[in-house]
Amino acid sequence: MDKFDLRDSGFLNPVRNQKKGRCCFAFPPYAAVEYLYHKERGVNPRIQFSPQDIWDNLVKNEKQNQDGMTLTDAYNWMRNHGCVREESWPYRGVYGPPPQNREVVCKIIRCKWLPFRKMKEHLRDEGPIAVEVKWIKEMGDYKGDGIYNGPADANAFVKTVNNHVGDHALLVIGFGSERIEGELVHYWIVQNSHGEGWGKEGYAKFNIDIMCGTDKRLIDGGFAPHKIKQGG
Repeated sequence: MDKFDLRDSGFLNPVRNQKKGRCCFAFPPYAAVEYLYHKERGVNPRIQFSPQDIWDNLVKNEKQNQDGMTLTDAYNWMRNHGCVREESWPYRGVYGPPPQNREVVCKIIRCKWLPFRKMKEHLRDEGPIAVEVKWIKEMGDYKGDGIYNGPADANAFVKTVNNHVGDHALLVIGFGSERIEGELVHYWIVQNSHGEGWGKEGYAKFNIDIMCGTDKRLIDGGFAPHKIKQGG
């Protein structure tokens, strides 16, 4: 049974907590870039980038609202405008005016889309992958170290008047498999931005074969930074 976990590398930063901030789109891309930065430049000193910077700037300058942000928006911002340190613009959990003076540490050269079939190879060779998923209440409430197999109701991801289905962003950091009642179950290891109280210490195992609709997996591909350059 195979298992691969980027927590073992030492390059991954700890779990963060977005609290009530509607900016999940900013956390996984930055976590992926932090990993790549540490991998290329070492972890002494460690670096943490500012999701607040990207949130404030995208709302103010591009989207004009807090809804509909995507991972693509986040990666495009990092490519065009770069990443600033967390300590220069700390996370507040609420939107506010963006910083006037940004000291850019690095920019990503490009972001690439990874289809499902390429995800394991990328995790092994390069690093974590940010993914967008449909999100329901039981996922937000998830606790423990067991494999999450998705909702019992196949229609749970279908948005209706009485069934709220949102969008959320996660960071895939590994994969593995476990034999359960004689059946081999494969899973992704994901890092969330809901603090250490979610899942097990902020991480969870999601069954690879959770379906979102009739012909699409819940995690069916994702985005990852490809190379970074120092400074602005």
